[in-house]
Amino acid sequence: MKIKLPSVSGKNLKIIGAGVLAVLLLTGAAVARVMFRETPEERAANLEATVRMCLRQGNVMIRVMKLDEAEGYFRLAIDNAPTPELRAEGGLGMGRSLLARAEVKPFPYALMAQQYLEASLDLMKTPDGQLQVYRSLIDTARLKGDKKGVSDYTAAALGLTQSSIEKAQLYLSQIDFYLQYGTWADTHRILEEAKGLEAGRTWANEFMLRRASINEKALRNQDWFAEYVAQFPDRDPKEVRAELVEQTLADYKQLFDTGGAVIKDESLFRIARLNCQEGRYAEAKVLLQTFLESEPTTHLAETLLLLSRLAQVEGLNAEAKRLITTFIKRYPVDTQGAAEVTEIVDELVKQGYSADALAIAQEYIRHPAKRAAVPDFLFKAATLANTLGRYDEAADYFTRFIAAQSDSIQVGHALIAQADICIRKEDYQGAEKWLVDYLARFPYGAMRADALFKLFDVKVRRKAPMTEILMVGAAAAETKKDGPDLPPL
Repeated sequence: MKIKLPSVSGKNLKIIGAGVLAVLLLTGAAVARVMFRETPEERAANLEATVRMCLRQGNVMIRVMKLDEAEGYFRLAIDNAPTPELRAEGGLGMGRSLLARAEVKPFPYALMAQQYLEASLDLMKTPDGQLQVYRSLIDTARLKGDKKGVSDYTAAALGLTQSSIEKAQLYLSQIDFYLQYGTWADTHRILEEAKGLEAGRTWANEFMLRRASINEKALRNQDWFAEYVAQFPDRDPKEVRAELVEQTLADYKQLFDTGGAVIKDESLFRIARLNCQEGRYAEAKVLLQTFLESEPTTHLAETLLLLSRLAQVEGLNAEAKRLITTFIKRYPVDTQGAAEVTEIVDELVKQGYSADALAIAQEYIRHPAKRAAVPDFLFKAATLANTLGRYDEAADYFTRFIAAQSDSIQVGHALIAQADICIRKEDYQGAEKWLVDYLARFPYGAMRADALFKLFDVKVRRKAPMTEILMVGAAAAETKKDGPDLPPL
C-alpha cells in the first residue's frame, strides 16, 4: 500500500533531470537482466539499494543547488520506497529541497515543504530522524513568519534531544526568529529557559550577542522598550533607557574584545549603529569607516544608509542623496532596508526637503528590489509631487498606486486626491470618474461625505442634467461627516 505524500506539479519541477536518467540507465538495465532469476529477497534488496542511492544523490544535488534534479531523485525514492522509513527519508529530502527554494521565494515553496515534512514525520520512527524533520519544519515556519509554528516545532525538537549543542542551537534560532517577529517578552522567556546553556563557555558569546541584540531592539522599538521598562515601575524611563544604552554598548564592546572574527564584525557594526541612533555621530562615523576597512561581507547596505544619515546631519544633502541612490541601485533592499529608506524620506520631509525626498522615493520605485514595498513608495511619491504642485507626476503615481492596491484606506485617499487634481485642471469629467470610483469601492467609507459634496460641486460645474445634480445633492445633504476629514495631500 502506497503512503500518500504531496506531489510537486510539473510546472514547479522538471521531475527527472539528467542525473536521474543516468540512474535509470545504469541500474534499470542491470535489474532487468537479473529480474527473472532473482529471489524475492534479492529483488527487495536491490530495490532498497537503488532507493538509497536516489536519496544520497538527491542530497548531493541539494548541496550544489541543482534542485530540479534533487527533487527528481526524491520523487523516485518516494514512489519506489519498499518501507515506510525510506519513504519518510524521501519526504524529508523533498522538503529540504523545497526549503532551499523557499529561502528565495517563500510562497508557495515554504508551504509545499511543510506538507512533505509533516507527511515524513508521520512515517519517521527514530528520534534522530524526527529531530531532523522538526529542524526543517522550524525553517518552514520561520519563512512563513509563523510564530506558533516556530514555538511548537521547537518545543517538540527540544523534547527529542539531550544534546546541549542541539538545544543551544534550537534556542538561538528561536531567539533570532522572535527578534524579527516576536515581542521582548518572547525573547526574555527563551533566555530564561536557556540559562544553563548560556552559562556554558561554548555558547557564552552567542547568547551574549542575542541578549545585547534584544536590548538594542528595545532601544529601537517603542513597544519593546515599553515591555522592558515595565520591569522598573518606580524609576524614570529616561534613566532606565540611558542605563540600557550604556549596558548594551558595553556588551558589544566585550564581544568585540573576546569574540571570533564574525562576532567582532557584528559587534563593531552594532556599536556604530547604536551610536548613530543615540546622536553620537562623530564616533559612529569613525566606527563605520573602521567596519568597512575590515572588508565585511554583511551589513554593507545598512552601513551605506547610516553613512547617508551622517551626511544629512552634517548638512551634506547632495552626498546623502548620492549614498542613498547608490544603496538602492546596488543592494537587494529587504523589508528592513525599505523601512530605513522610508525613515530617511520622512526625515527629509520633516526638515523641509520635499523635493529631495521625492527624488529618493522615485529612485526606489525605479529600482524595486522588494516589490511588496513599492506601493508604499508610489503613495509617498504621489503625495510629495502633489504637495510640490507637480500634478501630472502626482496623478501618474496615484494611478499606479491604485492599480497596485485594491481596498486599503490609502486607496481611498488616492482616489479623492486624483479627483482634486482633475478639479484643479478643470477636468470635471475625470474628477467625476474618480469620485464615482471611490463611492463604488467604499460605499460606507469615512470620506463618503467629502466624495459626495465634491461630486455635487463637479456636477454643477460641468452643467450636468438637473436630475443628476438634485440626486447627488440630496445624498450629500443626508450624509453625516462622522469619519475623519481627508488630510491634505
